[in-house]
Amino acid sequence: LLLEADGHTVFEAETGELGLQLARQFEPELIILDISLAGEINGLQTLELLRSDARFDETVVVALTAHAMK
Repeated sequence: LLLEADGHTVFEAETGELGLQLARQFEPELIILDISLAGEINGLQTLELLRSDARFDETVVVALTAHAMK
């Protein structure tokens, strides 16, 4: 909500597959990535696929997880 209120366009994806599809379509400057994404591929696999694509060499990715502490 804060990003949108500041004038940024925000896309949400509930799976790694959809996240990759949206990233390839819109080539964002920033990706906030949940390491625990649902779907066939998790957040780490999604990040690996993003980093293997030269289009995302300059894209900032912030990875989040809820599994940092017991």
